[in-house]
Amino acid sequence: MSSDSAEENRSSERLKMLSHVFAAFMGAGAIWVGYLVQPEGLPRITSLAFFLALIVITEALPIKLPRANGSVSVGFAMCYSSVLLFGPFWGGLLTALGSLRKMELTGKVPALEVAFNRAQLFLAAVSGGLVFNLLSTGALGERPYMFAVATMAGGISYFAVNVTATVLYISLKMELNPIALVASDVKWMAPSYLGLMPIAYLNVAVYHAVGEVGVIFFLLPLMVGRYAFTMYSELRDVFVSTISALAAALEARDPHTSGHAERVSHYAVAIARRMDFTDEQIELLQYVSILHDIGKIGISDQVLQKPGRFTPAEWSIMKGHSEIGANILAKIKALREGASWVLYHHERYDGMGYPEGLSCENIPLEARILAVADSFDAMVSQRPYKRALTLEQARNEIVRCSGTQFDPEVASIFLEYIEESELVHAGFLPAELDETPEERVQEGSSV
Repeated sequence: MSSDSAEENRSSERLKMLSHVFAAFMGAGAIWVGYLVQPEGLPRITSLAFFLALIVITEALPIKLPRANGSVSVGFAMCYSSVLLFGPFWGGLLTALGSLRKMELTGKVPALEVAFNRAQLFLAAVSGGLVFNLLSTGALGERPYMFAVATMAGGISYFAVNVTATVLYISLKMELNPIALVASDVKWMAPSYLGLMPIAYLNVAVYHAVGEVGVIFFLLPLMVGRYAFTMYSELRDVFVSTISALAAALEARDPHTSGHAERVSHYAVAIARRMDFTDEQIELLQYVSILHDIGKIGISDQVLQKPGRFTPAEWSIMKGHSEIGANILAKIKALREGASWVLYHHERYDGMGYPEGLSCENIPLEARILAVADSFDAMVSQRPYKRALTLEQARNEIVRCSGTQFDPEVASIFLEYIEESELVHAGFLPAELDETPEERVQEGSSV
């Protein structure tokens, strides 16, 4: 083992140890804070049991976030309502107990993490309750506007403590950048939680005015909204699956390009993230990248699967795949914007590409990104008609073609990406095939 590897291992162990210490600190902090805020009186047991049941039911029905690796549930509205109604201690206790999920109870989550989750949720709920108490200087009926302000402020405190604790723990345990975690997942959760804070406010108002029956009736529209969002999420999943199936159907015609669309999409998204694309732009680019070669479905097998060089006539037919693909995408409303990216992803920065010989900024930026991603994967992939380049050779080719075939800015950003994520990239490269001397692809181009 090299000294660098040994140092990396020691650093990894230190971070894991820190994550354990942090979890223990949160647990001890929750016990101490619980002792400080424990109330003298006990709320009505039936009311506590009622809200505990609501939290358990709503937390058992999470909704997967469309663009993030997490989920949210309407349970937050019930958790926060219990904080507003019963105070920091009892609200925190109901939140910590009611949000236990099946995987935590069945041993699928390590005991330390279960304890950490309970502790940080308790502390988050207590923080929200304390902020609410500090600002709500009147009863609900006396100063409703101040009650609303206090509700939102307390909810933000709840969310901030919850997110901060979770992000710190995950970043220590998995050696991830906490800022990247916030950027990728938390920003999708924030609007959901902000939207549920007024629900908690109204829930409390209904409870005071009507009682528990009113809360049940108030919960029904919330569950209908959840159902509608779930249907949207499922339709979105079907859409994504259909895109992947189309790409797989195309690759089935030529097994030597297996995984090409997925890898090109992976590289294109990596470039777009470094160019500060919005999440909506990245999502669209991801889908379009998977279908960038869909036009090849209109190319005959005789041409598409030819093992040697193309004749001029065959090359002319093959070049038509970008226009065919653009026409296909133009008929799909959700992907219509990306039709031009597919049409021009074989244009060159110096104007020597096809189909129209566009150059420089006249080529859509997304098409320039696809050009680099597509060409790089073609270079490092082994095909019956060409040898695969090594990673170093492919790097050199990207450098050599920067400013001629490739947009120099896009090429530079991609080179930085494969430098910074070489280990990830190495595991993502296509498997090597037997070498053959004859080559069809030259100067970093791809077909």
